[in-house]
Amino acid sequence: MIELVFNFKTGRRRFKINKSIFIQNKILIFTFDESLLLFKKTKKNRTMNNQQKHLQTLQTIHIAMLMGQVMLALALFFLRNEIIVDEQNTEFASTFKLVVPVIALGGLLGGFFVFKMLVSKARGAGDVFAKLAMYRSAFLVRAALLEGSALLAIVAFYLTKDLLFMGVAIVLIFIFAFLRPTASGVIQDLELSGEEREVVNRES
Repeated sequence: MIELVFNFKTGRRRFKINKSIFIQNKILIFTFDESLLLFKKTKKNRTMNNQQKHLQTLQTIHIAMLMGQVMLALALFFLRNEIIVDEQNTEFASTFKLVVPVIALGGLLGGFFVFKMLVSKARGAGDVFAKLAMYRSAFLVRAALLEGSALLAIVAFYLTKDLLFMGVAIVLIFIFAFLRPTASGVIQDLELSGEEREVVNRES
């Protein structure tokens, strides 16, 4: 801090620097800058950690969706005798025999087609984290189409007691189970480079 000092004897004025206050202010500025840098670094690390959990999140979602299908299939299989098959259910059976295979095949083929289309776009994304985010969207779309087709087949079996529908559901569930996301699968689908592969491998 600079102070103005007036000498009454000589009539001169001079400026005096208060070094202690100057040093204190300098320390405060230095401390503030260090805190700001630390905050930015911590925020960046948190963002990196959140972005690096794409594969773990996908694996958790896949297990949850798979277990949901399996549990529903088992529950309705053991409860199949609780519903009485009447003429209306027979009409459902004839309708379902047309609808279920079409939807199952459409969900299977459509899921893989949409997945490949979105993954091809993800390959041209900026960094590896953008690619992983787009890959997650592609995986969820394919998983939703397969799960929806399997659930429809399970419900059709429960309403008609036709084992054909349960067979369709089991096939779809097995296909869904083999689509578990892995580090090697992500690397192969996205055609990742060396540094990008290290990011994915750290998650597995």
